[in-house]
Amino acid sequence: MAAAYLFYLAQNHPFVDGNKRTALASALTFLLFCVLTLLSVASSFAGISVDHDKSADFSQYRSFTIKEATPAINPLMRERLIKAIEVGLGAKGLEKVDDGADLKVVVHTSTDTEQRILVDNWGYGG
Repeated sequence: MAAAYLFYLAQNHPFVDGNKRTALASALTFLLFCVLTLLSVASSFAGISVDHDKSADFSQYRSFTIKEATPAINPLMRERLIKAIEVGLGAKGLEKVDDGADLKVVVHTSTDTEQRILVDNWGYGG
């Protein structure tokens, strides 16, 4: 879209003077708007909440097990979440076991689906 602003404003000469400068300013403004929009949207995606007993002494735990209370709909999301928990607790010296663990990690996941329709054909141009 920025390329279209640059090309068509410079080529079609809609103004008496300053067509190339206007085209460049329009393209750069559009690109800046896109980058700022992308950064603001990207920072609002992850909504992670963690809850634990603040008075618990986690240094006494040596092993853990993972229980999925609300399973993830997407298998890839589930695998990544479980792997991140295993790596994080493993780095703190805890070992994953199936039975008889000192610590039980309960995982709840939820996702939202939003449908967007983008129309980018405005009916002008070349």
